[in-house]
Parts: sequence; C-alpha cells; structure tokens
Amino acid sequence: MAKVLCVLYDDPVDGYPPAYARDGVPAIGEYHDGQTTPSPDGIDFTPGDLLARETGQPAGRISAWREEFLAAGREGLKARPAPIEDVALREAQRKVGELSMEVDILQALLERKGHPQFPRRSG
Repeated sequence: MAKVLCVLYDDPVDGYPPAYARDGVPAIGEYHDGQTTPSPDGIDFTPGDLLARETGQPAGRISAWREEFLAAGREGLKARPAPIEDVALREAQRKVGELSMEVDILQALLERKGHPQFPRRSG
C-alpha cells in the first residue's frame, strides 16, 4: 500500500514559503538492481521493448504503431484553430438568436395576458 503525503499551505499573500515538504525527499540515482532512473538527459532502453514483451506483439509492430500515433499527432497540431474573428462572429450570432427567441417568447406571453400587441419584427 502506497502512502500519500498532502501538505496544504495558506495562500501566499506575502510570497511563497521558503521551503516545501518535497525539498526533504532524497533524490534517487538508481534502483537497487542497478537500473537507472528516468532522466531528461536520455533513455537507456528502446521504446516499445517492454510493451512488446508484455503484449506478445513483435517490437516492429509496436514501433510502427508508435510512429503512426506520433505522425497523427503532428498532423493534428498542423490543424489551425478558427481565427478569432470567426469565433467572435459565431458567438455574436448565437447571442442574437438567443435574444430573438427571448423576445418572441415574451411577446407571446404578453399577448396571452391581454396586453396590447407589439408590431412583429420582419423576418
């Protein structure tokens, strides 16, 4: 069973605390069996090897799937979001439609209550 430590601080109105609970956690350089820990400097394994062993799939197939996944991600990043003008126009059109519907509902309620009729908007 893993233990979880959660430390809460007051809002840092006078700046951040000088130390954090994680500051006292020792750094792990390598595991007891000699395997190195993950590092931003590089990796000492071939991506997909462990997955291939665990799933029984050939490493080449895992590698191909990985490359397809990464290529699809790169293509997805190329898709550009709509220009801000288009987003603003769609939002304005949505708001106009919403307000028009509210006006129609209120006019129908007033007519039902016997209030004088208002001229209908043209279409």
